[in-house]
Amino acid sequence: RDIGATTVTRWVSASLIGAFCLTMLTAGVVQHVAELGSGAEDRTRAWPQPYDVFHLFPSRDEVAAVRSPLDVLRLAPSLQQITEFEDALEDASALDGAILPRAQYVLSRYLGLGNEQAYLGRDGELYYRPDVDYAIGRGFLDAAHLASRTAGGPSWEDVPSADPLPAIRSLQAALAARGISLVVAPVPVKPVVQPQGLALADGSSAVAHNPSYEGFMAALAADGIRVFDATPLLTATDDPYLRTDTHWTPRAMARTAQALAAFIHDEVGLAARDSAGYGRGSEELTSTGDVAAMLKLPAGSDLIVPERVEIRPVTTSTGAAWTADRAARVLLLGDSFTNIYSLGAMGWGEGAGFAEQLSYALHEPVDRIALNAGGAYAARQELSQALARGDDRLAGKEVVVYQFAVRELHSGDWRVYDMPSPPAPAARAGHGQAVVRGELVAMSTPPRPGTVPYPDCVIAFHMTDIEAENGGPVPGEAVVFAWGMRDNEWTPATSATVGAQLRLRLTPWAAAEEQYGGYSRRELDDEDTWLLDVYWGELIP
Repeated sequence: RDIGATTVTRWVSASLIGAFCLTMLTAGVVQHVAELGSGAEDRTRAWPQPYDVFHLFPSRDEVAAVRSPLDVLRLAPSLQQITEFEDALEDASALDGAILPRAQYVLSRYLGLGNEQAYLGRDGELYYRPDVDYAIGRGFLDAAHLASRTAGGPSWEDVPSADPLPAIRSLQAALAARGISLVVAPVPVKPVVQPQGLALADGSSAVAHNPSYEGFMAALAADGIRVFDATPLLTATDDPYLRTDTHWTPRAMARTAQALAAFIHDEVGLAARDSAGYGRGSEELTSTGDVAAMLKLPAGSDLIVPERVEIRPVTTSTGAAWTADRAARVLLLGDSFTNIYSLGAMGWGEGAGFAEQLSYALHEPVDRIALNAGGAYAARQELSQALARGDDRLAGKEVVVYQFAVRELHSGDWRVYDMPSPPAPAARAGHGQAVVRGELVAMSTPPRPGTVPYPDCVIAFHMTDIEAENGGPVPGEAVVFAWGMRDNEWTPATSATVGAQLRLRLTPWAAAEEQYGGYSRRELDDEDTWLLDVYWGELIP
């Protein structure tokens, strides 16, 4: 009744409408001024980014080809194209980049608020939202949760496989067929072991696993699958997790590796061998973690205090840095919990990760396939692709350890992959570097900067009609991995367009995997490309 009786004068109405329109126009005006004023030498595009909207419209040739109403409908931009355009506008927004960090600083400092990815806990503890969702969410094996997972997501993306049990059972069966033992090693995340940083409780130290975790463990045991549960060990460890990061501390990781090595010897029955003579050094470093980066605070902000850790880099008997050994009896499939102290770009040092510590504890070499992000499927996918290409990463293996963060049980994509055995004939790839030209026929895209916990991402190109300018020999068709995102910024490689001729410097993937194989990676959708030779590539202007 009050609304119906409210009188709005023409002046007030015009003022409100004018203010609304001015607000809507401000973002576009600011973006134009920011891009046009950046200097021609700094611009990679002729026009400001908002004009990319015209790329969504059909060309003259496409319009001329219209013969029926159905052809007209096909000219309309897809929902995927519209969404990608809007996301690109948001990522490049000068107004957003200027206001958001300052607003987040005020919200975090004075109200204790995080954002959609990062939560602020007590005593400087930061939490990753998917980790919290795992701890407080509905059981990941509940029928309602599984149904909601498969019903969600954009229409142009594959429906995720929400149930982890079929994927793990499939891996177990494939390994057992080759006489290889599987050890599943789910790593609890911070809210599970340290829930008191967020809970409205009296400092209780109770473990906060997802309601389905016990049932999941029981199902694996019933299938005869060995599980190494690090929860009791981490619960009994002082400061098991970094304050500003999703991952464990070096000390907690080393203790877990030691316990896992004992489990492999005692429970799996891996026979002991003469010690390989590995040693460990000591290195102190100071950094801030991935959750702190997700807060998107202003540069130089004093709100997040860096933390100091001591890592233990592993060296060989000759003093050289540890490297994965493809001839090892043990293969570790892992995610970022494996890589955290191995990949320097993660900010916590090199040569001291989970594979290194497990190798040190076992006193023998370890092979490793570990990728940041996609812990539910990425390492298994990489193994499946290698086997399909004829690269038998399971040759000589007696034990495969499958490590993943437990958050993946709640939110991961548990695709089932075949593990070809016996392996396909080996592909013939060129050796050494080569400079080539070729046509880009398909490519993957990196995530939006700032939307994932890892600032670096590798993308994939499907190249055909490859011709070597020097070096070689090279195949006529190949998959090329390249940087798609570095330090939360897209690289020039993401601007490549399908159908373009690219000039690349190629390195066989076997020679580049140790350096680049652990980073988060976006693969091609076409599984037929798995049989192609794989290279690391650098774009040449």
